[in-house]
Amino acid sequence: MAQRTASVTITAAILAALLAAVACVPDAARRDADLAAIARWQDRRLAPRDSLTALLASADAHVRLAAVRAAGLIGRNDIVDELLATLGDASPSVCGEACFALGILGDTLAVPALEAVSRAGKPALRLAALRGLAQVPNRGAALLDAAATGDPEAAAAAWDGLRNQVDNVPRDALLPALQAGLTAAEPEVLWQVL
Repeated sequence: MAQRTASVTITAAILAALLAAVACVPDAARRDADLAAIARWQDRRLAPRDSLTALLASADAHVRLAAVRAAGLIGRNDIVDELLATLGDASPSVCGEACFALGILGDTLAVPALEAVSRAGKPALRLAALRGLAQVPNRGAALLDAAATGDPEAAAAAWDGLRNQVDNVPRDALLPALQAGLTAAEPEVLWQVL
């Protein structure tokens, strides 16, 4: 009897695991339809007016990622608020792509959010935010902070971004940062400073 109970328990556990696995798999047909709709956005003449905004809220991370990427690539600066909301997405890939898309769009409303991610996000998200800040006109505060960190990858990304923002960064902050950057031991950082 104990052996039969154990067998039933194991069988039930296996069935529960299989059902959970199936429930986590996105609906392939739905994903294909959503990705096709996003592809239509790349040709604005074929795109339904509000479909991209709806796809940013999809339950499927792949669809959200494609929607964020499309928004940046086609210059949808009318949905900056929706893109800012994706910075809190559960998928780090979606968040990183949102940083880049916001940078491409160049709307200064994105600067505070990108600065916050560049200072507090995970390392990959911090880099994405720094790369986004490189494209948006800003005074370079977060870029200067990242340039002064001990993280060579973040410092190199920050210096790359500061090159684009040099006309916006206050000289009294930029000159000491340049002097410190020229003493960097890491060649990837020094190369970006130069």
